[in-house]
Amino acid sequence: LKAELDLFVSRLQEPNQALYPAALEGLRNIIRSSTASVTSVPKPLKFMQVHYDTMKDVYWKIEDETAKEMCADIISALAMTCAKEDEKDCFKYRFLGSKNDVGSWGYEYVRHLSGELVKIWQDNDNEINQTGMEQIDALVREIVPYFLAHNGEAEACDFLMEIEQLHLLEEFCDADVHSRVCLYLTSCVPFVPDPDNIEFMECAMRLYLKFDKQVLAMRCAIVLNKIEKVKEIFLDCKDILVQKQLAFLLARHQIFLDLPDDLPHVNDLKELMSNSNMSQYFLALARELDIMEPKVPEDIYKSNVSEHTVPQIDSVRQNIGTIFVNAFINAGFCVDRMITEDAATWFYKNREHGLCRKFPCFIHLFHLIN
Repeated sequence: LKAELDLFVSRLQEPNQALYPAALEGLRNIIRSSTASVTSVPKPLKFMQVHYDTMKDVYWKIEDETAKEMCADIISALAMTCAKEDEKDCFKYRFLGSKNDVGSWGYEYVRHLSGELVKIWQDNDNEINQTGMEQIDALVREIVPYFLAHNGEAEACDFLMEIEQLHLLEEFCDADVHSRVCLYLTSCVPFVPDPDNIEFMECAMRLYLKFDKQVLAMRCAIVLNKIEKVKEIFLDCKDILVQKQLAFLLARHQIFLDLPDDLPHVNDLKELMSNSNMSQYFLALARELDIMEPKVPEDIYKSNVSEHTVPQIDSVRQNIGTIFVNAFINAGFCVDRMITEDAATWFYKNREHGLCRKFPCFIHLFHLIN
């Protein structure tokens, strides 16, 4: 392989430029095949490091435009491992080349190119003025779809965040990737300062609305505390079942909207938003999921842990712990197997331990939201 690469480079140093296209084509094919999947630095890129400056010299002496562009493409790919950090040759020679499909050189090439573009953008480098914003915008519009098509949603979002073009996600996201993009954006919100966090959440909200995910869009609107947007999402929803789900979500956050009287099912929606029948719906869901059977603490204790590693405790403390666990695991179900089913027996057994004074709070937990 090294001998073959050396042969191609030696032909490029000969005065007969008729040999250049074939030599450049051979170099391009070898390098492209090696950069298609990169887990370590490919051997062709290692072997070409000693020829990097030679390739740059060859570029400036080539007269044929097609061969010149092909040489620039090769130098741009070699710059991933051969160029100095401050030279930005990957970016520079990309625009001197043929500008063919950016993904033809592999995923790592696209990542490296996007990284250089970010540095140039943040430094307000004169490379931007020399290259032209239209060409840079065209490159951005190649990079983002490539990332999104190759499971690089995080890279696409980070890239657009850095160059302040996050709105492009709405243009390039499709139904398959938008959920992962939105998840990444909303996960970033706690870690970025104002106003970037607001921009991320608004972008996620617009993407959810674009793909008819009203419930998730409303969650974003609630986080943003935009009540007018919340109302707009609610009223624009035409599916009554989804609208009822939105009403439950609003009730959970204690938001009550002033709905127009001519809205279909307006009374039902107001009732849902008021939380007046929360216990009824909770129990209906529990019956639907077949989890109405009361539980006892022993159902959830890890018996192997309690038998072998937990020290023995006196009966009073054990009774207190058990009854509190019982209250929490049956909270909201209006029934349990220790107190409500056999209260007299339980109180008689524990009459000396002061647990009777805690009876009202246990009952309150069983009938929570009722």
